Amino acid sequence: MRARAWSEPVVSESDELSPKNEPLVAVRLVRTQLPRAPEDKGLAPFEELLEARIRDLSIALNMSTALALAELIEDEVVAPPMPLEVLIENVKLHLIEDRPTRSISSPPPQPLDIDLTTLRMTRDTAGVVRLGPPVSTPSTIASPATPQPQPELDEAREKIDRLNRENEELRKRLVTLARIAEDNRELRAKVEEASVLRQCVHAAQQEAASLLADKQELLEAMRILQEQISGGCRGKR
Repeated sequence: MRARAWSEPVVSESDELSPKNEPLVAVRLVRTQLPRAPEDKGLAPFEELLEARIRDLSIALNMSTALALAELIEDEVVAPPMPLEVLIENVKLHLIEDRPTRSISSPPPQPLDIDLTTLRMTRDTAGVVRLGPPVSTPSTIASPATPQPQPELDEAREKIDRLNRENEELRKRLVTLARIAEDNRELRAKVEEASVLRQCVHAAQQEAASLLADKQELLEAMRILQEQISGGCRGKR
């Protein structure tokens, strides 16, 4: 008994609206319904085409692991070949030979590096596999890796982008306002300091005026005393 399973991470609603990177591996099964003759009964005939795109991957595998991957596509029932089209772009493979060598005296096997820039692999209904350069066909242009138009998601993403831009602009304004508020606080502190200094200067001026008045009074008193002393000395003579 064999089974195949596929699991995906849980995606929230906010993650669905956020922009995502283009997938590196994409697969799509295209099924075209064919017209059915009036005398035919049962299911209507159809044609299927399996499309895939693999891009920008760098994979390192043991040779035994790469050979074991064939078990994933084996089946107990011989089915007719399904047409497929695979477009490979910028894929690098590093294969490590981990199987024992046949001869003890043979040197250890060296790893094999494969660099695929662009490659198109197709298979028809007869099971013939063809390898060649990519061609500009509707299937390659509108490949499964190409995002399909989704008006609602695109509109939601545009709104999110616009809100992000507005939030960024508001953050810049808040930073500017905070800087202006800090400058205003510094100016208020300087104004208060200048006011205190002005009061100190005014008090010092008043004290200096008071001291000057006291000095004048002392000078006047000394002059009077000198006159009295001078008058007393002349009277004794």
